[in-house]
Amino acid sequence: MSRRGAHSRPANTPNQRANAKSARQIESGLRLAAMMLQYLAPIVFSCAALTSLLVGCGRTENEAPPAGGGASCTLIGCADTATLNAHLAAAPAELDGAAVTACWQQMCATASLPTLTGQGAAYFAMQGDGIRANGLLESDGNGVYVEVTVSPLGTVANGDSYRLSVVDASGQTLLNGQAIATYTILQPNGPDCDPTCHTATFSFDSLEPW
Repeated sequence: MSRRGAHSRPANTPNQRANAKSARQIESGLRLAAMMLQYLAPIVFSCAALTSLLVGCGRTENEAPPAGGGASCTLIGCADTATLNAHLAAAPAELDGAAVTACWQQMCATASLPTLTGQGAAYFAMQGDGIRANGLLESDGNGVYVEVTVSPLGTVANGDSYRLSVVDASGQTLLNGQAIATYTILQPNGPDCDPTCHTATFSFDSLEPW
């Protein structure tokens, strides 16, 4: 019976082969990680140092730099608007053929009110010069609610006048509300970012009891 020498090679068992393969994979992964860190380091440094190029590094697509530099700004828009609303003491049928008029200063827009059946709601667009306007007509069983949103096309300022009127088909005035604006400032992206808008809301009472 032959004997193995003192320096004979150990058996190449399946466990030994698997361990060797795992060691090679770990070593390969470490080398790849080191190469990636070496490649990415200049890019990371550039993003930290060149804040003026944030679009490619850290800013989201919804952000933009403010005019004076500094922190980035979101891009939420707004517009100067006034909301004019009233609860009319009238049944929906009484408003068939009625006209609504909304004014900012001397600029007005008009529309015919849509026909409502029972308790319901309808939107309507208004036509005019110097302003954009659209409205909502809604019946609640106790009368009719009218809301008009006015967007002036010029520069607004405290002291602006607004008017909302409704005249039925016979020429009777159901509503003639007037108000002077003291605007609320709206800055949707923060005080250091554009835009700055002005808003106001007015509520009027119906002229006739129902």
